[in-house]
Amino acid sequence: MKVVVMGSDYRMREVYYRFASYVETILINETSDLHAIKGFDVLVLPVRAVDAQGNLCFPNTLVKSDEAFWKQAEKGMIFAGSRCPFLDQLDNQIYYYMEEEALKKQNAILTAEGILYYMIDHTATSIFALKVDIIGKGICGSAFGTLLRQLGIRHRYVRRAVQGEDEITIEAWKQSKAGDVVIITAPVEIIDEAWLYAQQHHPLLIDIASGKVVDAHTAGKLGFPYVKALGIPSIFAAKSAGNILFEWIWGKVHEE
Repeated sequence: MKVVVMGSDYRMREVYYRFASYVETILINETSDLHAIKGFDVLVLPVRAVDAQGNLCFPNTLVKSDEAFWKQAEKGMIFAGSRCPFLDQLDNQIYYYMEEEALKKQNAILTAEGILYYMIDHTATSIFALKVDIIGKGICGSAFGTLLRQLGIRHRYVRRAVQGEDEITIEAWKQSKAGDVVIITAPVEIIDEAWLYAQQHHPLLIDIASGKVVDAHTAGKLGFPYVKALGIPSIFAAKSAGNILFEWIWGKVHEE
């Protein structure tokens, strides 16, 4: 078996190291010559890896690929983080690992640890004296709330409808004073200009949601500390995140 891994971050490099200890593995980086890669059985891509033309997107550069590169993979398995039009039109066996519930739950725990780091790093107050609001109670919001509960840190969830303890509706929350820290986990535009002007104490905003859900310009103008925190597992726990991804892919490969 021959595996190609796109090493765009530390997590993907950890995946490469794990594969390389078992099978022939090639690491693609920003300077790789894709034409030199002759045939492979498995291609492992990061979360956001391919543009509409099939080029490989690294953090600071674009590596152009062509039909010949993708033709080599036409009989192989492709593992990618998220869907994109180019990959969707291929005939390969394609697995989108960010759609797997088991992986999402494991990565949510790592994400919670990273959010806690940002909370400590961007406040000058003991975390045990803080009140935390979590917008959204999905996998990541729940994981962070669980961590706060284990630490004994006061928190509540902001939701469309109250379904349990320590919850408040969006409408009620927007009319009240927010906590000292607001964690945005849901891709909904709740933090608007009116809300920002109403919060005179300027809580710390940590935004892990995909897309633009916070008016960052107004937040900065008014003095709100704001952190747009994406890709947390690969930043703070790359080894663990890489191991989680490798174990899942290894299992899928050997199911076939």
